[in-house]
Amino acid sequence: MNLYQMTRTDAEKEKSGIVVPYGVDNSKGEPISFIIAREGGRNVQYQKTAEIIFKPYRRQLQHGIIEPELLEKLLAQVYAKAVLKGWSGVEDENSEILPFNEENAVKLLTDLPVVFDFIKEVARDYNQFLAESLDADAKN
Repeated sequence: MNLYQMTRTDAEKEKSGIVVPYGVDNSKGEPISFIIAREGGRNVQYQKTAEIIFKPYRRQLQHGIIEPELLEKLLAQVYAKAVLKGWSGVEDENSEILPFNEENAVKLLTDLPVVFDFIKEVARDYNQFLAESLDADAKN
């Protein structure tokens, strides 16, 4: 296998996202999963959204003086708009199904940093978005 075959990603997966099980069930016994697009790569929506959201804070970012809490909140907004594309089985604090929308996504990501870390880890791992089917076609 050559370098292209080992590292080629699927543009559609990068932009539209992949379904990733969280590994636990909710209070109703339903699996929790997230639809996660790639942070960067061919997900140009991520870059454009980050530029817009971070623009008012550019000077603070350049000088490393932005508060970590603010940085995480801004990143949660970027993820809610451009990376987290949906979910299933996610409940609120009262065990009610939480519908997916941008506002609920920002709340979830800021309220539950462990979940946010999980989503960031997947979104930053190019291996999650490899074009396996393209490689299989190339072998045939």
